[in-house]
Amino acid sequence: GWRVGAWRRGFDASNGLSVGPTYEITCADNRGHWTRSSKVSWGKRGGFYGYGGAPRQPRFAAFNQEKPATWYDPPLCWIPMSADNSSGGQLWVTSDRWGLPRGSLLHNSSGMCTLLSVLMQDVDGSMQGGIWSFPLKFASGILRDQFNPNRGQIHVCGPEGWNTGR
Repeated sequence: GWRVGAWRRGFDASNGLSVGPTYEITCADNRGHWTRSSKVSWGKRGGFYGYGGAPRQPRFAAFNQEKPATWYDPPLCWIPMSADNSSGGQLWVTSDRWGLPRGSLLHNSSGMCTLLSVLMQDVDGSMQGGIWSFPLKFASGILRDQFNPNRGQIHVCGPEGWNTGR
């Protein structure tokens, strides 16, 4: 079996992950000490995603000598701050009634109170892509969502308050 800790190394302020239809793992990270902007990463066993720790932490120097912050597995996509300033999780489309093909990936923005579609492509074994924002504005930021298995519609939830676009 696999363990989440075996690949989830080098995230600054991640919030939520997803497991795809054939056990793909994605995770979002928020802007932080060493993270330029929000991003969605495609998980790989043994991957390092760029964050070596806060400079004030005693382990920071030793960690960065082992794995310099200049080397990391690139994300699936960077997300501009104007589209997502605080990420939630991701959700794989499992419904035929929602307008996107099954297996498409959605990304939640807690900060902008929006839902994004992640457009992705495998290029020589490396996943890469971009985002497209749905023309929706929710009453709160979105952290988690799920498809209703009976109706095929999406249910979203999240907080209203700190760092949301409301």
